[in-house]
Amino acid sequence: MLEKTKTLYGEWIPIHRKIPKTERFGLGARIDSALLDLMMTLRRAKFASGERKVTLLEFAVGKIDDTRFLFQLLWETKNISLEQFSGLGQKVEEVGRDVGGWRKGMLAKTPPRKAEEKR
Repeated sequence: MLEKTKTLYGEWIPIHRKIPKTERFGLGARIDSALLDLMMTLRRAKFASGERKVTLLEFAVGKIDDTRFLFQLLWETKNISLEQFSGLGQKVEEVGRDVGGWRKGMLAKTPPRKAEEKR
């Protein structure tokens, strides 16, 4: 899944370089930041355990949603083509399915903490 995210980022870079300057430093920078945060979070989750891993995966799901929304916004403002939007969107969906499945599996393995244990 980290490899799929790296591939997505690799496909995003040339598109990022070609969008107009104002969007490149606005939406483009936000997308770039979200993808980098996503990769770093997935890397951390890979080595985390238990509840910490679930927390990191939940954060990753949020970054995936952010990225999906920002790509859509970039397309709606006509800064990327439908073909580019579709290609990037498919990759984001793949990563999202993988992270969601990983999170679901971890939730099944990690027993919820009781209220008195959280203190």
